[in-house]
Amino acid sequence: MPLSGTQKDVLFADRKPPARIWFEDWASRPLHVSDQDRLLIGLLSPQRLLDMTRYFTLVDRKVGKIVARYQQVFGIKRLLERIKSRRSDGGREGGVVWHTTGSGKSFTMVFLSRALILDDDLKQCRIIVVTDRKDLERQLSTTFSTGGELADKKDKEEALATSGRRLAQQIGHGQERIIFSLINKFHTATGYPNAIMTARTSSCWWMKAIAVRAVRTMPA
Repeated sequence: MPLSGTQKDVLFADRKPPARIWFEDWASRPLHVSDQDRLLIGLLSPQRLLDMTRYFTLVDRKVGKIVARYQQVFGIKRLLERIKSRRSDGGREGGVVWHTTGSGKSFTMVFLSRALILDDDLKQCRIIVVTDRKDLERQLSTTFSTGGELADKKDKEEALATSGRRLAQQIGHGQERIIFSLINKFHTATGYPNAIMTARTSSCWWMKAIAVRAVRTMPA
C-alpha cells in the first residue's frame, strides 16, 4: 500500500529534499517482485514462521544455531503426512528419503524426531535409528545428543542397543524414546519373541525406523 502524504512528511522530516525527490521518482516506477521478495514473503508468513521456529530450528552445542533447509522442511512435512495416514487394514506405508553426501542426513533425522515428539497426534512415538556401521552409529548418536534430542551422556548411553538382547529389551520393555542399533542386532533380537510381541501389541507406542546406509563408491 502506498504511503500517504502525511506519512511521507513524517518519514522525510529530518532528511534533505533530494532524498524525497529520489523516493518519489522510485515509488512512481512499476515494482517487480524479486526472488528475495518471494523468499521473505514465503518464509515470514505467520504460520510458516511459527513452524520454522518450533520444529525446524535447533541450537547444537557444537556448531550453534541450525535452521533446516527447504528440502528438509518439506521432506519432513511429507513424512509426517505419511506417518499419520493409515491403510484400510490399520497399517502404515513406509517411505524413503534420498540424501546425497553432505546434504544434512543427520540433522534431518534430528528435526524429524523433534517434529514427531512435538506433534500432538504422534508424540507417543518411539524412534529406532538403524545403521550398518559403528562409526556411523556413534556419529548419529552424538548429533542427536548435541542437538538436544538426548538429554545427557547417560541418556545417550541408554539409547544405544549394545547387543541383540538389549535391543529386544529396549523395544519390548524399555522406556527410551530414541534407540540406536546396528542392523545385524535385529537377527539376535528376533530370538526373543516375548519382548518383540510386547511392543507389537502395545497401543501406546508407534515404532518408526530410520534406516541409514553408508554411501559407497562402486567400481567402474
